[in-house]
Amino acid sequence: MAYQIEISPTAVADIESIFLWIKQDSPENAYHWVREGYKNLAWQNLLERSVHPVILTL
Repeated sequence: MAYQIEISPTAVADIESIFLWIKQDSPENAYHWVREGYKNLAWQNLLERSVHPVILTL
């Protein structure tokens, strides 16, 4: 069975907006924030799929 995380265009725009805001003060923290956020989404999907399929729409 395939599992998929879907991130809505609105969520992507919000992520980009927050990234740009953080980047003004600390580019390194901005990149870290985005990377960790996507890692957390992937990890959550792995945990959940062991019980049931998950489609996460942000």
